[in-house]
Amino acid sequence: MAYPSAYKAVDISYILRDKGPAARLKKYTYSDDLTLRFDNRYYTIGYGAWYENTLMGFHLLELNSEGIVSRMVDADKAISADGKSHLWNFVNARMSLFNSQGAYLETKTYTNLFLPLPETMKSFRNFYIDRDSEERSIFYVYDLYQKRKELGGEYAVFLTEFFWHAGYPLICFFIVFLGGMVGGRLKKGNAATSIAVSMIFTIIYFFLMYFGTAFGESGTIHPLIAGNLANIIAAIASLSIHYRMDY
Repeated sequence: MAYPSAYKAVDISYILRDKGPAARLKKYTYSDDLTLRFDNRYYTIGYGAWYENTLMGFHLLELNSEGIVSRMVDADKAISADGKSHLWNFVNARMSLFNSQGAYLETKTYTNLFLPLPETMKSFRNFYIDRDSEERSIFYVYDLYQKRKELGGEYAVFLTEFFWHAGYPLICFFIVFLGGMVGGRLKKGNAATSIAVSMIFTIIYFFLMYFGTAFGESGTIHPLIAGNLANIIAAIASLSIHYRMDY
């Protein structure tokens, strides 16, 4: 119920802001860049004209094997002939080159620049996201994860979000368990005390949840641990408190 309700709430917010119910379809057309990574290549795309096999507002930052910038390409358009070719036509392009130490060498401008890339149009189209994080269901996130993994792109952010969705319902259990157990057993404990303890725990839980998510999205820790860091700590705290109070 929560996911459809959140999705509907976004539509209502658009209407209240005089954007109209079609704003969702326009939201990613011009206002938000598509940023993605394949191996040592970082792309920023203004938007994709998918049916024309064209990427608008194209930017490529390429690193060498040591992580030092080796090439930058900017273009008004990046056109794929048939959507399947690795050869791209960059319109009104600039290409900047750097040496092996990352020192700038030169910049050349081109009306049309033809360059091969490991990625095809399908690679960029499959990375396109048409929903905000609060609108994405666990099934949609898993689909994004599979697409990015298939194409060799960075997928830690979506795998972390998938595990976060899967473990999120446990917050209800921990809030009731800890709030009721701790609040009810404190001296002069009553319903108000239990509610206060639950609220404090909720704040801590959400802090740990976003803290873990940030590390998972950056690839610092495994997505499974990152997406459930709050649950892991809450489970340890629950067992510890239960053991100390009962034994």
